[in-house]
Amino acid sequence: RDLSKSFSGGTALAALVARYRPDLLDFETVKNMETTERIKKTFEAATEAGIETLLDVGDLTVPRPDEKALYTQVLQYFLVFSSSAQVDDAKEKISELFGRLRKFEDMRAEYE
Repeated sequence: RDLSKSFSGGTALAALVARYRPDLLDFETVKNMETTERIKKTFEAATEAGIETLLDVGDLTVPRPDEKALYTQVLQYFLVFSSSAQVDDAKEKISELFGRLRKFEDMRAEYE
């Protein structure tokens, strides 16, 4: 598949940010923005999420953005979002563990 066509206009990057950080970017709002504004908002949200922006707005306003530059930028998104997903997963597992421990302690106290 042609990665550059999918990312032209910034909609795909906006979808990535909105998927993993909906607190920073509302996709329904951004997808209807003018292209340049959508890209700027996406880059701002990505920067706030800790993603280094390697592209310029102009890099995504052309019909066929540079594929290697896109791969490099998408890798930055992946690195940040995959580590935050792992942290969220770990938080969920720890919370579940404490819930079970609390339940066990309640059962023990009831037994005694």
